[in-house]
Amino acid sequence: MEKPHFPGRKSSPNLSQKNIAILFRCFKNKFMVYDFCHLCNTYSKDFYTAGYFSRTVCPKCGSVGRFKLHGSYVRYIILFRDFKPSHEEIEVKRIMCKSCKTTHAVLPGDIIAYKLLSLFVFLSILISFHIKKIPVLKIAGESNFSFQFIYAMLNVYIIYINRIHQFFKETVPASAPLFPGALELLTLLKSYDPYTKFQYYYIKINNSPCFMCKFLNGGKPPPIGIISGHTPFKGRQHNL
Repeated sequence: MEKPHFPGRKSSPNLSQKNIAILFRCFKNKFMVYDFCHLCNTYSKDFYTAGYFSRTVCPKCGSVGRFKLHGSYVRYIILFRDFKPSHEEIEVKRIMCKSCKTTHAVLPGDIIAYKLLSLFVFLSILISFHIKKIPVLKIAGESNFSFQFIYAMLNVYIIYINRIHQFFKETVPASAPLFPGALELLTLLKSYDPYTKFQYYYIKINNSPCFMCKFLNGGKPPPIGIISGHTPFKGRQHNL
């Protein structure tokens, strides 16, 4: 059986059977809560105690603060290290709601659910193409992604343009462009400081993270929550 590889990577990593199982398992976790106090580059499962979730609402049953720690799992992520994309893995904390017995993954604020790219790497690709006008082949060469993968990420943005336009019409109607355009909306999105604040409010309104494509072609997306009771956006963030 052919081994799976990281999408868009020019050379496939040598994955053991154990790592292959981990790779597929990380995309099967249906329920999740976002923690906007932490980012991928500083995230640790050891941050968490049961008391950390004392004010968090279970996105499935609505119970408040009824969570217990429930192990962890390894998830692959592509983030920036020294201004270059880095293929890494993080150990994601899991919690279980004691009311409905549902297990939730605790995700750092810059993860895009069901995608390997961190939010910052994804937005950097969009900004390079739409705002900086860098050709796709040059972006591919500088990032070590295939040009097909770059085009696929640009297409994800196009798929979400109407949703992003609606988000801005609801949150900043005076600034929202009259018609949805790739450059105009990305410029408005880029104005968020820090950049994860856009994802935070997008989830608040839509109960789903932006750029998550797993359920666009059918199926019901899982309920997604945000951890409450802590000051968000404390982690070190890159400038877009």
